[in-house]
Amino acid sequence: MVQKWLIALCVLLSVSIFPVVVFAEEEAISESTSDSSLLIDMHTGTILEATHIDEVRGIAQLSQWMTLYIVLQQLKEGQITKGQMYTVSDYVATVSKEPSFFDLPLEAGTEVSIEQLYDALTITQSTAASVAFAEIIDGSEVNFVKRMNEVAKELQLDQTLFTSASGENGELLIQMGSDMESADSESVGTARALGELMYHTYQLHPLLGDDMSRKELQWGEEVYENRNSMLEGKLHEISYIDSAMVGESNLAGFSLLASGKRGKQRLLAVLLDSKTNGERSELARYDVVKRLMDDIFLQYTDLEVVQEGAQIKNYATYPVLRGVQKKVNVIASESIRTLLPNDSEREAHVEVVYSLKEPLEAPVKAGAVIGYAYVTYDDKQEYNYIVDKSHYVTLVVAEDVAMTSSFRLFFQGIGMFFKEWWNVTNQFLAS
Repeated sequence: MVQKWLIALCVLLSVSIFPVVVFAEEEAISESTSDSSLLIDMHTGTILEATHIDEVRGIAQLSQWMTLYIVLQQLKEGQITKGQMYTVSDYVATVSKEPSFFDLPLEAGTEVSIEQLYDALTITQSTAASVAFAEIIDGSEVNFVKRMNEVAKELQLDQTLFTSASGENGELLIQMGSDMESADSESVGTARALGELMYHTYQLHPLLGDDMSRKELQWGEEVYENRNSMLEGKLHEISYIDSAMVGESNLAGFSLLASGKRGKQRLLAVLLDSKTNGERSELARYDVVKRLMDDIFLQYTDLEVVQEGAQIKNYATYPVLRGVQKKVNVIASESIRTLLPNDSEREAHVEVVYSLKEPLEAPVKAGAVIGYAYVTYDDKQEYNYIVDKSHYVTLVVAEDVAMTSSFRLFFQGIGMFFKEWWNVTNQFLAS
């Protein structure tokens, strides 16, 4: 009995002293990456993340961002209008019915408006809409592709070649009836070039995020969802993402252009050939863009240095000759913003450069540009920008200044004469 008690006690002690070890299979840790990645602060053009951004890669349907840029440019210049109608060609109708494009149905001979095509391009990333815009703007896709590459040169998008309006495989498009002369398989470019293109697009149309974040498109009797799966309530929801285009092909892998907005802070991201544990992965691009943007939103503060319409200290006025007032108020045409690390004590300052070397001459119109302002920092640290220099805003005249009347000028002249005469007389008497 005693022996049994001792055995039980020993067992109890052994369990208490030596814990039970439970062996569990280690959970695999996945790592999402992109072979090329770029993250930009839209307000200043500051490059916040850059990995292999000058390597030339396939960009597939990301080419449609250039089509979008040209469309916005044409709309702004009045070359096309949203109310303008387009008659669907046989080629565009064929493209719209290609099963692999998951496109909107378009029937040859029917009419659709520029506004409808714009909605199709920005909401569903429609291949057919891209081709339709090529025909509307330049008469044919081959001519439009030439324009795409000419604009790329104007914007200095180095190492970039566009081969179709939609970025789809050229050989396939030719089989479907495209007038393209070459069957070059796919557009190519760099993350830097695509980042520059996005930056210029948002400068051209700052409200683009509103257009591209609409959740659905009514097309005839059907409703089509936004192709951006990161919008609220969708499969890969990221709360701050509002605009996106995706690219997928054997050459490009899984790629992404996206913009995220939190408060007034906006970030632009380019991800080319995204992978999970070294293997190409559709989901990886969403993981990478969230990680990159989360880090910046957490670590940086978007600072408004000067409000839109505000005057800048020491540069609040500018002299005017022959005006009803001798000075005119000068204001910033838009807000001057910057991005500062939360854990840094560095301070931002505003530098002003006048484009005029002499006073203004009345009459002066409100809105006349007299110079520009940009942000500098007290620590003199060098930053890389997606364009040649930090983003700047123009300084403009705040109000009209009329020319003084000839009668008033006459008496101003007499007054100045007697003032000078009095000064000379006083000097003579004093001597």
